[in-house]
Amino acid sequence: MKWTVFRKMAAVFISLMLTVAMAVPARAEDLLEESSGSAEVGLAPGVDFPSDHLQCGESSSYSFDNASGVLTVSGSGTTWNYYSGFYVTGDIYTIKIDSGITALGDVFLTDFGHKYLREDTELVNIILPKSLKKIGEYNFNTNNRAEYIFYEGTASDWNKIAIDSTNSFSGRRILFKGEWFKDVSRGKDFFFKPVYWAVMSGITGGYGEGTFQPYFPCTRAMIVTFLYRRAGSPDVPGTNQFSDVKPTDWYYKSVSWAVKEGITTGYGAGTFQPDAPCTRAMIVTFLMRRYGPYAPYYEPVYKNIFPDVPKGAWYTDAVMWAYDMGVTTGRGGYFKPNDVCTRGEAVSFISRTIE
Repeated sequence: MKWTVFRKMAAVFISLMLTVAMAVPARAEDLLEESSGSAEVGLAPGVDFPSDHLQCGESSSYSFDNASGVLTVSGSGTTWNYYSGFYVTGDIYTIKIDSGITALGDVFLTDFGHKYLREDTELVNIILPKSLKKIGEYNFNTNNRAEYIFYEGTASDWNKIAIDSTNSFSGRRILFKGEWFKDVSRGKDFFFKPVYWAVMSGITGGYGEGTFQPYFPCTRAMIVTFLYRRAGSPDVPGTNQFSDVKPTDWYYKSVSWAVKEGITTGYGAGTFQPDAPCTRAMIVTFLMRRYGPYAPYYEPVYKNIFPDVPKGAWYTDAVMWAYDMGVTTGRGGYFKPNDVCTRGEAVSFISRTIE
């Protein structure tokens, strides 16, 4: 009888010890080792490991979508970031403040003196709502990496916001609602910076209805027009030699200029084929013909880099030039010379060539 009681007491004791052991949280450093990319974060009081969703105000919280790189702050009222920072599992490219937030608390969108954002994060743009009435201390300063501020109101609305003097927008472009594209808002997209660079450079004004259409095919007329505008849209004397390019066409001067500059000789049979898609082979060829003279001592040397770019093809030298100049690194180990060049790729190729 005594032995039975003893066994029962021992079982209860062991069960209790196991329960306690399981309740003890893992060490913070162990959790950090298991969480990819989080070792550089630094933890706020009470936060044991990076979280993609936390409270960041009395009535607001943030959530993070790793696939898009977008961190969204939603709710209402004033945000704060003193006790729980943006501890997420991946890189933040875009911070979107939803409508309803009326004030950004002090140092909410900064890494100034804190590690709310990892030091190696890729923050590119911040989207601010029209509902915003106040921006507290040090939300935008020299340490903040967001190059573009998207504001969902007008310039007049922006001037009504109470902005603390510690904020600096120097070196950043503030784009008001009518100036940014509905389909180019995520900093993670490879074409994000090139698109807005092209807009600021006067190369393109978009596709219409507030869009840029980065995944649409770039036509031959579009690409020579981009290059023509980059050249300052100079007057072009003489007449056009192509039967499918008329003086009333919007691309007439662009095509005439491209021929004069030796960028293109046409498509064959006396045509230019302005509406035909520009292939990836075509665009690097146009770019080399236009900007190659800036590297007069460069002579393309064939390198067996891309399996689909054989030695001696009409576009081989151009591909080698583009690769050497950092214009392109290919697509999945290939160059895909016959694939259609999208509008997003086109402005990316141009910006890399020039900058």
